[in-house]
Amino acid sequence: MLTMMAQVMAGGELPRDRPALYEQILSQLLGQWDMQRDGQSLGQVIGDERIGSDQIRTVLDRLSYEAHRDTTSEDGRGRIKQADLRVALCEYFEKVNVAGAWEAAGRCIAYFDQRSGLLQPEDNGAVYAFAHLTLQEHCAGRHLLLHEGVARVMALRGDDRWREPIFLGVGVLMQEALGAARVEQLLTALIDRCQRDGTAKPSARWYRDLVLAADLGVDRNWDLLNAAIAVPRLHTDLRHGLVALLEDHANNLQAEQVLLGTAEAGEHPPVSVHERIHAADLLAGIGDPRFPITPAQWQAAPLSPTFTADGTHYWRFVPAATYRIGGWKQDEPHANLAIPQFWIARFAVTVAQYQTFMLAGGYEREDWWTPAGWDWRRENKRTEPEFWDKQITLESCNQPVYGVSWYEARAFCDWLNSLQTRYTVRLPTEAEWEAAAAYDSHGKRHTYPWGDAAMTLERAIYNEHRMNNRPAPVGTCVAGRAANGALDMSGNLWEWTHSGRGNYPGGANQVDIIENSTNVLIRGGSWDNGHPNGRCAVRYHPLPFNQVINLGFRMVVTSVM
Repeated sequence: MLTMMAQVMAGGELPRDRPALYEQILSQLLGQWDMQRDGQSLGQVIGDERIGSDQIRTVLDRLSYEAHRDTTSEDGRGRIKQADLRVALCEYFEKVNVAGAWEAAGRCIAYFDQRSGLLQPEDNGAVYAFAHLTLQEHCAGRHLLLHEGVARVMALRGDDRWREPIFLGVGVLMQEALGAARVEQLLTALIDRCQRDGTAKPSARWYRDLVLAADLGVDRNWDLLNAAIAVPRLHTDLRHGLVALLEDHANNLQAEQVLLGTAEAGEHPPVSVHERIHAADLLAGIGDPRFPITPAQWQAAPLSPTFTADGTHYWRFVPAATYRIGGWKQDEPHANLAIPQFWIARFAVTVAQYQTFMLAGGYEREDWWTPAGWDWRRENKRTEPEFWDKQITLESCNQPVYGVSWYEARAFCDWLNSLQTRYTVRLPTEAEWEAAAAYDSHGKRHTYPWGDAAMTLERAIYNEHRMNNRPAPVGTCVAGRAANGALDMSGNLWEWTHSGRGNYPGGANQVDIIENSTNVLIRGGSWDNGHPNGRCAVRYHPLPFNQVINLGFRMVVTSVM
């Protein structure tokens, strides 16, 4: 394969698109390479100059499809019987009036074997197999998409062996006349909840179809597809479906039961957390609607007066009450604090939200910064969070922003306050954070936001997920929600509060003045911590200028006018 890629590259630039690359490699193997070596083309070997690689491909594609469909080998390569290969070639040559079709088919097979290396004989020549599985997958996908059609693709899409052929076939199809219409038909069939017979797809099947459609769109480049098919319509439906997946609490609980071995996976296993993380990454690419980004969206975000885990509204109500703060261990002090009502953000602030603040002049407006924060920004020449390039180029814009100091988080809040006068936005006090994370609708305090059950991979993002030095997109573990509906309060990222180190628990609800020497409390745990750090009781206290990879923030609303 590397030799053939070098041959393609010798003729010009190596294609970055996989289907285009494999098409060129197949052209090399079906004549061009041999011509470069000793002047014989495939047509010359067959005995008819009309016959070239394009004509032979139809036969090879069909046989590749059948071999891939029927294979049971460990390496995934199908075996084509020598007799079937010769008969298929002979039938084709007879159709196009090649003289001596049977003998021509034999010479063609010998060419594949001895000169091109495309097919390799096994079992003393009784069967042939592709030299590389990739080429078999490409030819099989080409036949599947060009000749079998969308209905057959839909029948095969649940088999992982057909994933790469489908991707490669779609790539080939986009280069064919009228191929874009079939690609749009396939994407529509995947995105639609309704099946051809009028029945609804099982939820897990629909969710995986949505992810496949989104993956195909990314692979073919949505911007390029937009020139040929109705991408905005597809995005609208795809966005709706991917949000439904992420919000499906029942699916998340079923995935946890399968993980723990208390339920069978069934024909359509529930979508696991790692699949949901991937789905959320795809959603980021087409516009995640779950959180406000623009000033108009922030201003329109409702403040519901109902304490509930249900609903997708951004600001989650926490009622006024007396809450026991601290005293998680028997020998620890505690305080019973009267906390006025407030609303806490459903998610930590995301990269997309923070980028809007930056574009609004967030690092240029001194009036949005505390005096100590502005001095820090100027002295350190800060114009963006730490690790910002990585967050906006290699990761997802719907993951929580990290690498932000307390000063930057505070400036973001004051930017939001400048957009409206209805209410006050700020970082939560420790007491507010703890009340929002730990208390249920009956006023009972729990170990974790979801209750007292142990942390699992399906409830929170922590080190056993192996997140590769990044948080997950927000809201991928809806089963880990707090009783008020806030998500990710355990794991994913530590969160800044508005409380200094020395006032817990008695002064934990006062809004402290934070200076360079003040240790600030953070809560919640992160993707790189073990599960003990995800408990509602755990506290750490960095300095306000710290910009680390596992620390972000979420906000509360108070003082509603």
